[in-house]
Amino acid sequence: MKKTVVTVAITALCTAALLLLGLKLTNASFADTRASDLAKAAASVQKSWSYRSDMLSRQLRAFASSIAVNNDFSLKMLVEHDRSSGVITGIAGQFMKPMGFSALEILDSSSTVLSSGHFPANAGNKSVNLKGLSDTPAVCPENVMGQKKLSLQCAVRFTIADFPFYVAGGVIIDSLFLAGLTPSENVGLILRYDDDFISTIDSIHSLSAIEKNEVIVNDRKYPATNIRIAVSGTGDSLSLFVVLK
Repeated sequence: MKKTVVTVAITALCTAALLLLGLKLTNASFADTRASDLAKAAASVQKSWSYRSDMLSRQLRAFASSIAVNNDFSLKMLVEHDRSSGVITGIAGQFMKPMGFSALEILDSSSTVLSSGHFPANAGNKSVNLKGLSDTPAVCPENVMGQKKLSLQCAVRFTIADFPFYVAGGVIIDSLFLAGLTPSENVGLILRYDDDFISTIDSIHSLSAIEKNEVIVNDRKYPATNIRIAVSGTGDSLSLFVVLK
């Protein structure tokens, strides 16, 4: 009888140990899979961001080249000195939407706006963004019809008869832009800017820091990592949270 009891006890202990081991292995396997999925999602988002940045830069260089050989623009600008001509002031607005841009400006060497597609009344004013922009796209604030927006922009220098000019422009960063970066509907993106959020996840009220590859969004925990996004002219960066839903 005692042997039977001992045997049963040993069997039960062994079974429990095996179950515990199996549970640990299952959890470890799940954690490894989750980490792999997260890494793949972040790599995909980074690749998409780089592709959009490269496309933006190439489009802007092509636009600069077209202005450099625009005889009407050169005539009004350098011969007649008529900066108020519609040939000058209207050209950015003419090309902005066909390029798929949300912001587009042509500026002189003193950073004075000659033509603005997103804020036409800005012609004649000094640009607050040009100094911080380079030919590598970066995040910067933009005034679009009186509203502060976050954008991805760069600037390209070109010359006409050895006189330097610049074109600057890009796209507004909103939930639609971020949605275009995600590899699937199971991946959410959150860009924290000041005290606000731009996100593919609806109604974000709170967002924690990432700890051990997890973030708390609206009191719910998700697997997450982040990608650092350069901010123009500051050397700073923003965190783009990549979240597995």
